[in-house]
Amino acid sequence: MNLPNKLTISRILMTVIFLVVLFVEFPLHYTVALVLFVAASITDCLDGSIARKRGLITDFGKLMDPLADKVLICSAFIAFIEIGWMPAWMVVVVVARELAITGLRLLAASKNIVLAAEKQGKNKTITQIVAIVALLLLRSRRAAVRGEGLVQLVVLLLREHDRLGLSLAAQHLVLVEVHLHHLRRDGGARQGRVTLVSMR
Repeated sequence: MNLPNKLTISRILMTVIFLVVLFVEFPLHYTVALVLFVAASITDCLDGSIARKRGLITDFGKLMDPLADKVLICSAFIAFIEIGWMPAWMVVVVVARELAITGLRLLAASKNIVLAAEKQGKNKTITQIVAIVALLLLRSRRAAVRGEGLVQLVVLLLREHDRLGLSLAAQHLVLVEVHLHHLRRDGGARQGRVTLVSMR
């Protein structure tokens, strides 16, 4: 298997990891999910570019490259429904279109005809990627502004140090103050303060 095809397969694998990170809550998991999605999207640009420059275009790549794109995009949109970020009808429109195109490609493949992705299809994919990245950026920023990831991280570190007995924080009073800046709700901005206390 050549390098472009390996990149295509890696995009599918990164999609699985992206979904796991998106649903499993841990400090800054939205930011990690964003990084994974961007990395997977970059492989979409690299595999086709490398294949054309090095003359490594194969029937496998022609079929799997657009299919891997659809797996990545549709997985993200469907996950957003579960999280509550997007209405279901909007995702149904996108997924229905992708499934129809995939069906046509599989029908053509059964007749030994390979339909490669065209420029319009690539532009559509780029637009969808930009939309998903923008949504992930927005959610990551909101979590960072609220300080949720920082709070979880501090709690995790204090518990770990206390369990292992490696920190002086377990022997003295430790005060960790984290300012939580909330976005405007109900016409007003709210700010809170959380104080974590750890004593031996």
